[in-house]
Amino acid sequence: MITIKRDKFGHFIQGVPFHSEETKKKIAQSHIGIGKGIFLSQSHRNKISESMKRATVHMRSKKDCDSSFYQLVHQWIRRKYGKPQKCDKCGRTKPPKGKGLKIDYFHWANKSGLYLKIRSDWDRLCSICHRNYDYSRSI
Repeated sequence: MITIKRDKFGHFIQGVPFHSEETKKKIAQSHIGIGKGIFLSQSHRNKISESMKRATVHMRSKKDCDSSFYQLVHQWIRRKYGKPQKCDKCGRTKPPKGKGLKIDYFHWANKSGLYLKIRSDWDRLCSICHRNYDYSRSI
């Protein structure tokens, strides 16, 4: 067993090994694959894929659905059709000057309020048009 030496203030003394060579090898072995995308087995990925396919096709309204499903549908639409790069309503392709860099300036906006997993039920809108669209629907 290695004793850990400390100075009079309780700090570790430099140069004194904290782990033995055998312990260092075990730690290194346990870290293999971490950070390289090797987290889920193929069978686990297949189970996740099947559960996504069985997910409900639509919801009644944003108020009636729980936030996890609302997020799931928006994640699905982004995965399926990508991140919108232009506005279908005003045709804008870049944020207006003076607004600063906005990474999520373009959104997927649901037309019907049913959150169907159909492309025709979704519009690509800039944040300004999206806000105006949601406001006009609530009145």
